[in-house]
Amino acid sequence: MTLGDENCKHIIQCLYQLSCLIGVSGNKNNWCLLFAVLIDSVRSQIAEVSNRPIKPELNIEGLKYSSINVAEYLKDNFNGQRQSEFIVLFHLALFKVFKNNDLHKDEIVLRELAEYLIATDIKLDPSLTDTVVKTVTLVNLTSSKEGREAASSVIYEIISKILFKIRENVMSLVQMKPQIIPCTRKVIGYYVSEKGFIVKPECFPVLFLYQFGETENQPIIDMMWDYIVEKLNQEQ
Repeated sequence: MTLGDENCKHIIQCLYQLSCLIGVSGNKNNWCLLFAVLIDSVRSQIAEVSNRPIKPELNIEGLKYSSINVAEYLKDNFNGQRQSEFIVLFHLALFKVFKNNDLHKDEIVLRELAEYLIATDIKLDPSLTDTVVKTVTLVNLTSSKEGREAASSVIYEIISKILFKIRENVMSLVQMKPQIIPCTRKVIGYYVSEKGFIVKPECFPVLFLYQFGETENQPIIDMMWDYIVEKLNQEQ
């Protein structure tokens, strides 16, 4: 799949509608809005750099989808520690968890993460620091020139801000034993694809993008599923 697929659009709209419901109680900058903005931002920027611009699903006052503008928006509106960690984990999850294979994904995701780290004073604990450095090191192996430059920026921002000594084996490829496999990268919103290589997702560090209790998680899944099914039925 790619982030240009119809179901991705429905997920963004579903998250936004959920955020509006939550916002009635006064919590406008909630988790659903954050998740929707992150997906829509990466999706729109990948399309832009692919010369296949698409209309963003969200229209939020004061937010333009450039890496610097998004970083400032996130810093101003989602500045809790858990939200900040979620933002970092979201970008990592695009390589480990999400099954999208968009061309230019590496470049855009790492650039947006780098700009967010530059804009904020987020302090990552040793475990999350290890996860970021390992993930970015692995992505760097098969990235384009632009992706490698963005990876270097992320590593620099991480190392320059930590107050502890990073473990020596964190960037050791001998320890990580990466497996590089062929892949097909698709141009978002277009049928053209390119052959390339990626590090096998199983080689990336384990991460959990979010954790809810079972009683909280299932209603969210059910509501999103019902919304997506309804939208798909309307388009048939």
